[in-house]
Amino acid sequence: MKKLWLMVALLLCLALTCATAEEEPTKYTSGCYKYILLEDGTAEITGYVGDTKLLAKLELPSELDGHPVTSLGDFSLAACSKLRIVTLPDSLVTMGKNPFAYCKELREIKVSPDHPAFATIDGVLFHKGEKKLICYPHSFTDTEYTVPKGILAIGDSAFLNCGSLTSITLPDTVTTIEASAFNTCYNMTSIRLSNGLTTIGDRGLYNCLNLTYISLPDSLVTMGSNPFECCTRLMDIIISPDHPVFAMIDDVLFHKAEKKLICYPRSSTAAEYTVPEGILTIGDHAFASCTNLERITLPDSVTTIGKSAFYTLGRLTSINIPHSVTSIGDSAFSYCDKLISITLPDSITRIEDDTFNRCTSLASITIPDRVTSIGERAFARCESLTNVTIPDSVTSIGINAFFDCDRLKAITVPYDSYAEQYCKDNKLPVAYPDAADWLSNDSSDANDWLLN
Repeated sequence: MKKLWLMVALLLCLALTCATAEEEPTKYTSGCYKYILLEDGTAEITGYVGDTKLLAKLELPSELDGHPVTSLGDFSLAACSKLRIVTLPDSLVTMGKNPFAYCKELREIKVSPDHPAFATIDGVLFHKGEKKLICYPHSFTDTEYTVPKGILAIGDSAFLNCGSLTSITLPDTVTTIEASAFNTCYNMTSIRLSNGLTTIGDRGLYNCLNLTYISLPDSLVTMGSNPFECCTRLMDIIISPDHPVFAMIDDVLFHKAEKKLICYPRSSTAAEYTVPEGILTIGDHAFASCTNLERITLPDSVTTIGKSAFYTLGRLTSINIPHSVTSIGDSAFSYCDKLISITLPDSITRIEDDTFNRCTSLASITIPDRVTSIGERAFARCESLTNVTIPDSVTSIGINAFFDCDRLKAITVPYDSYAEQYCKDNKLPVAYPDAADWLSNDSSDANDWLLN
């Protein structure tokens, strides 16, 4: 029996080791390139480590240490900010998120005419098999661009920081706009979405500062976290009244079936907003950077507050969180620097990473009794925070949870609790509940001598 248990333990360790290896592949360096090995033994370039100060021209290798180069990883050439011309080897088969997204001087991507996977049309890079637009070079000065007919997808960060473009037209063949596809196209005033579009990824049109209106087609069924975050002049999101999936209520965008608030317009000048009764979820980034809002009221129907939902609401002083809420996402209230106080409902069990990071006016907070964990940097840089109460239920507190809270006078914790030990280990001020009860009129009979 002991041998059997030993074998089981060894198999479990092996499985855990393999899982870890899959999550964190071994990283190698060859010359100026960092790379990892894929399952088929080929190489994926993950970074460039050579001198980039004067690097204007680059011919990517077809192999590294004997391994064919078949892939370029996410943003893998981001360090090459001076790169103007890049040549792709015929060995390349795939690319992650726009590898050239931060090559702000890029003007030419060279691809052989018979490349098996990639092609350029008018200098723009496409994946042939996926019919996906991968990269529109930064340095192009055209103000208008029409995506070729037949293209199915606009890749992740494909138009990132393309500041010259003012107008973009998508053909009706396009079904997918991936995450951050048009991120910071700050001069874009209009974009014509395809009538066949089904998906807009997370923050697909983030920070398109001059976009004033957009019309969403009836074909659209999926939308990631607030695609229009930081679109400061977006006044009109046009949706047909009988759209099967999405709806507008008082200029605010909702998902009907999920009863989710997706986007509160950044251009709104209102100081107060009440979320409609019946809404279940405040989506990720839904109110992010809506700097005019001072007060928000949530209905008792809300159960979930998404990641960065109220991120950087610089004037927000008060918000009620109903007891129906069971989940509050990472960074939900980060940089709400006017938020003075907040009451957390007893229904939540976790305080996630960065939830109140840089809430510089927050003076005190009590952690509800059902909370078991407090995430990393959850209250970091809350410079007005003087008092915190942590219950015995908390068994995990992340790194730098109270970093740079210089005015923190006391963290009230139970005796012999995890929180007490955390505070001691991190040199945080500790206080205990009911520490002076023995002096009160409610003291036990053992202390009656003080009262006579």
